[in-house]
Amino acid sequence: MKIHQNTYIYNYLFIFLLLFSNNVFSATVNLAWDASTSANVGGYKVFYGQNTGNYTSSVDVGNATTYALSGLQEGVSYYFAMKAYDVTQNTESAFSNEVTFTVPVTSTITADFKTSQTTGDAGMTVNYNPVTTGIVSSWQWSFPGSYTPDVTNSTAQAVSVTYPNSGTYSVSLTINGVGGSVTKTYSNQSTNTNTSSDSYFCFFRNYQGWSGSRIRI
Repeated sequence: MKIHQNTYIYNYLFIFLLLFSNNVFSATVNLAWDASTSANVGGYKVFYGQNTGNYTSSVDVGNATTYALSGLQEGVSYYFAMKAYDVTQNTESAFSNEVTFTVPVTSTITADFKTSQTTGDAGMTVNYNPVTTGIVSSWQWSFPGSYTPDVTNSTAQAVSVTYPNSGTYSVSLTINGVGGSVTKTYSNQSTNTNTSSDSYFCFFRNYQGWSGSRIRI
């Protein structure tokens, strides 16, 4: 490619993938390319995006011929290309070849939740707070016996639920994310007063006194 009165920037840049690594929420791709043989090359820029030929981000890597690009999202395909620029940083070469890479999904998602209170009268309102890990896209709650038996959220927010009657109820939380779908359920419990370490009991009182009904969450 001819640039500025017979000044050439090396036109045969080849970019390729070296290694991939990840942590819990993001990934790093190591890129490498052949150095230009042109004397007036000042450095290189790496371009990338989520569609072929459409690079929405770029990084000036200077004179390096390798670069570790971090912060990539699991489960997403990325497209990479690069350009060389001259020592004045005013002129760039054409794009190199394009390489693509889909970041593997390696993180797992887990679901749990906590409650705001464990005892109260019939008609009490309970706040449920999700406790999840991993990349989650939706939180689906099931509150049978409440005024709002089904609630779906797109963010990890607390949910307030009112139970109008005494009774024994179950509560479930299903989360969906790049790692799949996971459900956490605290089921009905017998009438004994023993509790396990991951259970809570809410006793509802009627007008005749304490009832034996409860909710486990």
